Amino acid sequence: MENLSMYLGITNQQFDVLNTIISLEEGGEIATPKNINKKYAYNYGKRIQNPNLFSILKELMEKNVVVRPSPADYRSNIKGIKQILQAKDGQMKKELKEFESVLEKTTEYFKKIADEGIAPFVKFLTYEPMHNSSAKKLSTATHYWSVTPFPYMSYTPTVASHIGIHDYLDVLIERGCKTKELPITYLTNLEIESPYLNALNFHKSKKKAYRATEATLDRLSNQIALYENLEVRFLERPFGLDINLMEQEDFSELFLAVRDENGLLKGGLYIKGPSISSAFLSDMKDRCQRAKRLHGEYAEEMISSAKERLKQKYGK
Repeated sequence: MENLSMYLGITNQQFDVLNTIISLEEGGEIATPKNINKKYAYNYGKRIQNPNLFSILKELMEKNVVVRPSPADYRSNIKGIKQILQAKDGQMKKELKEFESVLEKTTEYFKKIADEGIAPFVKFLTYEPMHNSSAKKLSTATHYWSVTPFPYMSYTPTVASHIGIHDYLDVLIERGCKTKELPITYLTNLEIESPYLNALNFHKSKKKAYRATEATLDRLSNQIALYENLEVRFLERPFGLDINLMEQEDFSELFLAVRDENGLLKGGLYIKGPSISSAFLSDMKDRCQRAKRLHGEYAEEMISSAKERLKQKYGK
């Protein structure tokens, strides 16, 4: 049940309201707004302000998981819920097939490298040396590719400086956004945990961290609108490791991120080698073709959705 809200495309609070309506139905009660709020308070320990409750009920009806036969009678729409889950099941099967395809290709890449007897250069770098090295590689790169939970270049300057990526971002923004000589491509699912936790580590205040993360999302929105060289593509489940790949004219170098249990970056593997770099680059381009670019109304929609997730998780 814990993943059902995700499958239905609703927030955790919306799911709790839906669950409350179902609970009332099971008890033979009519799910009026008053009864919903009373039962919700009993189940979850607090009431919902009426304007917020009516907004949630409206959104649930728009999602077709709740119907309203009469003005004060809300009911779960089992048929609508089943239709959503059936459609999601088809999508998940498709994504699983894509994952298996990527896995098969990756296996082929490493087998090819082994067959050719070409050993790539691999070195583990801790957090600060990794970003210092990235800044140097970016100064000569012809294209920057990144698979990441959230684009680092949108972090506020204070948070970026605190976590030691200021120099790295300076090169990225200067070459990619100002002089426009470096194309930048991000593949992301706009996960809000890492920007929030990084902001919290700096501000030591949940309220300030929340505002800083909101500012980070606004910066991303502005950067997408302003910078032609920036391409941010959304994929709900970007399979594989976090990757920073600096494409060069004659070879490619990349970093595979290493994160802690909270998803915060701790360092990475620096890898240099023509075969393995080409393999990862090919995989990156393949995944980008399946992802939708954040632009215009779609960008606004997805960033608004990220803000809603931020509010639901950290806005209390």
